[in-house]
Amino acid sequence: QPGIEYAEPNFVRQPFAEPDDTYYNLQWHYELINLPQAWDITTGDPSVIVAVIDTGSRPHPDLSGREVAGYDFVSSPSSAGDGNGPDPDPTDTGEPGGSSGFHGTHVAGTIGASTDNGKGVAGVTWAGGIMHLRALGIHGGTDADIANAIRYAAGLANGSGLVPAQRADVINMSIGGPGVSQTLADAVAAARDAGVVIFAASGNENTTEPSYPAAYDGAISVGSVGLSATRAPYSNYGTTLDIVAPGGDVSRDDNADGYVDGVLSTWVDDSIFPPVPGYVFYQGTSMACPHAAGVAALMLAINPDLTPAEVEQILKSTAVDLGAAGVDAEYGYGLIDAYAAVSAAQAAGAPPPPMPPALSLSTASLVFDRNEVTKQIRISNVGGGTLNVDPPAVILPDGESWLDATLVAGTSPASDASAIDVAVDRTDLADGVYFGRVYIESNGGAQLIQVLMRVQAVPPPPPSVEIIVRAINAADGTVAKEVVVNPAALDLSFRLDGLVAGDYIVQAGTDVDGDGQFCELDDLCGAYPSVNYPIVIPLKDGEERGPVRFTVAPSGILPSGGK
Repeated sequence: QPGIEYAEPNFVRQPFAEPDDTYYNLQWHYELINLPQAWDITTGDPSVIVAVIDTGSRPHPDLSGREVAGYDFVSSPSSAGDGNGPDPDPTDTGEPGGSSGFHGTHVAGTIGASTDNGKGVAGVTWAGGIMHLRALGIHGGTDADIANAIRYAAGLANGSGLVPAQRADVINMSIGGPGVSQTLADAVAAARDAGVVIFAASGNENTTEPSYPAAYDGAISVGSVGLSATRAPYSNYGTTLDIVAPGGDVSRDDNADGYVDGVLSTWVDDSIFPPVPGYVFYQGTSMACPHAAGVAALMLAINPDLTPAEVEQILKSTAVDLGAAGVDAEYGYGLIDAYAAVSAAQAAGAPPPPMPPALSLSTASLVFDRNEVTKQIRISNVGGGTLNVDPPAVILPDGESWLDATLVAGTSPASDASAIDVAVDRTDLADGVYFGRVYIESNGGAQLIQVLMRVQAVPPPPPSVEIIVRAINAADGTVAKEVVVNPAALDLSFRLDGLVAGDYIVQAGTDVDGDGQFCELDDLCGAYPSVNYPIVIPLKDGEERGPVRFTVAPSGILPSGGK
């Protein structure tokens, strides 16, 4: 009609449950799995317990009130670091000299940091108990100790002669390694049969070789993706992988927020005394695994009658399909979707109503690096009937026109569209980072895709900085061999020759202040395969090992003291 500029639906919006924690805006990994929408259904139940079988716990104000009684199963006094064997105190003793990553504390924070308390970070669950079961000491953990911890968590007979007052509902094991153990396999199977849902990290070696306990049938194997929902470069994959979750990539800052794209969680800095609680960005399948365990705890909060098999089936069937269509070696069944999983858990057991169409997209964000110009978002109908998708709308700041999105016709009777082609045009744009959005509306809901594009006409020259690569004796921490490489030479290859038979850790970094210490403020820092979880490389006489590829990245300090 004349005089009308435009007409549009006046939609009714509802608030999502968004916590007020100080660093919640840095926890990009929760929006990637639609966790805020799941919180509108449930934020957890005090009666649900998640066991964290890891390095143990340290006091932290953001975990206060969430932890229930645990146990220390480390049987070797030398590895335990506390002067004795198993005992009821699961405290993480750290590493000699104050170099521990306090891995178990970081994992616990993702599962259940105190949330909506005006400080620190948010956890996946806002209620419920965290049971720390220490099975990894200074020198790692044995299969027998881990198996005892699993049995204890499930309320089964174990080496301690004790069982908890209430067994765990979920077990998180952000641990693993090669080699099959019947002792460990039997413990996983027994705990699953007892009704416990078990998650384990797929491993950080960028290989298809199975890692255990993740590869056992009774465990749900969790791989890692970064902010762009693509497989993290370190994440193990293959036929034993079940699902993926956000594990981060500290070599990138794709959302340009000034912080590395790791997973932010609770941590303790023991490089000073007394140790200071803080927060740190870590990467790894260890960080992905507790996202899945936390979502399972939310599912059991809304429907405590779910069996482990039902929880696993729901997580797989509601996951966002990534990579090749269907189950694949890179992503398993896909990226966990907290909202879809909790919704399905809520509906499980009730007579299914007629399913309306439901729009599902293969990703919630797109990142176009310097040379990338086209990407595709796959469309799926995860409901019933026929999904009718409207042409996508591009949303850009005033005066910008670099983004385009077009609908690809569908061949399935369940949907009239199969994908959305998204393209960018960098013509006449200045160097920088550009943000846009693509809005997709359908009769099965609407979704907003975040788009980030980098413009960089000529890549900057690599910096001239000496990076020291060291082979460290795993037994005593001494430097066995070191070489120096420089990015300005356009070659970061290295050889550590002349090593005798033994066990080594490979580290690399800069030493800006010349004090012989890596990973300090202003230094680059790295280790194989991950700075957060280096592995020991055994070497025989005359043997050559390699290639050993890993990333060095700047150390970053949060205001709270985490690095």
